[in-house]
Amino acid sequence: MIYMFGWPWANGYKAIEFCKRHPEAAYDILFYCFCSAGGQNFISLTISRFCSLPNTTITSIVVSSLLSGIPPLGSVIMVFSSQGPVQQIAAV
Repeated sequence: MIYMFGWPWANGYKAIEFCKRHPEAAYDILFYCFCSAGGQNFISLTISRFCSLPNTTITSIVVSSLLSGIPPLGSVIMVFSSQGPVQQIAAV
């Protein structure tokens, strides 16, 4: 907060003025904040209730299906095939 508003060269006031001039940008920023908070809660709950492997699998499936076009089964195979070497390195 001090960095954004406490110094004479702070940019927080400029950001607020920009959002006042462009309310659609303020709504987009707020929407992004809610989506980020929801995603962080999803990650925390998945890791605390299960372990990191289901979280990695779910994230890989979503990312590969939405962005790269790899079928979900292909991403699951990639995730599980990479877990063997990771577990061996962690055991050393």
